[in-house]
Amino acid sequence: EQLVIEEVFPSRYAIRIPLIEIVNVEVGQTNFQKAFDYGEVRVITSRGEVYELGLIERPVRFKSLIFEEIEKIYERELKRETESKKEPEESSR
Repeated sequence: EQLVIEEVFPSRYAIRIPLIEIVNVEVGQTNFQKAFDYGEVRVITSRGEVYELGLIERPVRFKSLIFEEIEKIYERELKRETESKKEPEESSR
């Protein structure tokens, strides 16, 4: 799972950030931006990279969605590890 940041102007490019590398999402909003549910967003990775997403709609919701997806990844990994530890025990019976 990745966060994909696409830019189309002035040139087209895409950046892909694995969700598990994201360590923080910072939201900055003025009172005016809060009133209209807009804000500046910065994504920070475990490699120290900082991506400025600029002004986006519903930035707090965006941050929540990112961390919800990261939590799902860790839950799946934990479940997979737990199941793999149970399999050797079951086969020895």
